[in-house]
Amino acid sequence: MKKYFNLQYITFMLVIFILATLVSAQITIQSSEYNIAYGTEHNLYSAEDSVGDGFDVNVGTIGGSQTWTFTLEQFPDGYFEKFTVVDPETTPFHEYLPNSNNVWHNFYEDDTTSLYQYQYFTLTSDALFFDAMIISDGDSSIIMAPEPSEQVIKFPAQMGASWTNNYVEEFEIGDFGVKDSTSSVSTIDAWGAITIPAGTFDCLRVREDKTSYASLILFGIPMGVDTSTSISYMWIGKQYGMLASITSQQDETNPDFTKASNVSIRYSVATDIVGNNNHIQNFELFQNYPNPFNPVTTISYQLTKASHVELIIYNSLGEKMETLVNEYQSPGLKNLKWNAGTNPSGVYFYELITTEGGMKRKMILLK
Repeated sequence: MKKYFNLQYITFMLVIFILATLVSAQITIQSSEYNIAYGTEHNLYSAEDSVGDGFDVNVGTIGGSQTWTFTLEQFPDGYFEKFTVVDPETTPFHEYLPNSNNVWHNFYEDDTTSLYQYQYFTLTSDALFFDAMIISDGDSSIIMAPEPSEQVIKFPAQMGASWTNNYVEEFEIGDFGVKDSTSSVSTIDAWGAITIPAGTFDCLRVREDKTSYASLILFGIPMGVDTSTSISYMWIGKQYGMLASITSQQDETNPDFTKASNVSIRYSVATDIVGNNNHIQNFELFQNYPNPFNPVTTISYQLTKASHVELIIYNSLGEKMETLVNEYQSPGLKNLKWNAGTNPSGVYFYELITTEGGMKRKMILLK
């Protein structure tokens, strides 16, 4: 009898240990553990296939403990993005969004276009809200802001938590515009571990069921309404926030869908502080636009703290031609135009020198 009791006791304790181990992996994320501190970098790989057959995915099922694995090879022809978290007061659109307390800043560039992107958020002890996305080429801007702000996460984030969103987004480009009304229900419905290029992390899965009603507006006249539905999943972890997100193809109704239209995953985790030796980079010099140019181009740079600034133009031999700026400046995005005038076609350089260091870029005058 005693021998039977010991075996039963050992079996019972083993079950308790296994259950305790599983329960400990079911994490809870507080607002203070959702790290989007100023100066950190967030490196994402994104891919889209909204018009093809979609990407093959395994999003898992409801509950836990689950494992997910996503690799870059699963999602070809994507692009890498680096977001730097900055203080909203240092951004050019802070006056329009005075309540936002966090901004993700990114810069896009190709052969013909240079764009600055700002994503404004408000982080509270109870939730993370998305306030607006602003895209600017230095001369004009497109503002996409949900009204009211979209709730992204509810804190504490834990299994079973849910929330709803009902918002409207509008934007116009000339005589063309879009009005998008959205209703969605979000639920934290699964937990486990996710393996992505950045590593393996304990995580929670957020499911969002969304219905959108989009209206095209031409010369102020609505041109009909297009209704669409989608299901998306976002995996979140402590300290790093969003680890991956996957959106179904349009009008998907199966939560266990196997084809995705949009994917975004971390290919490395956020660095502690941007720059070397944990030093915050307090400036950024962007590529001039347009480039090549004739004879006027716009040069933009970003200051995240007040500094003495010099902006100098050099010819292809490295000879100083002109000093555009030589003064003490406050934080923010600065835009100024350079007129090459009668200078000959060729390669030129422009250099930004601040109290914290310098940066140089090349530009091409083509007449």
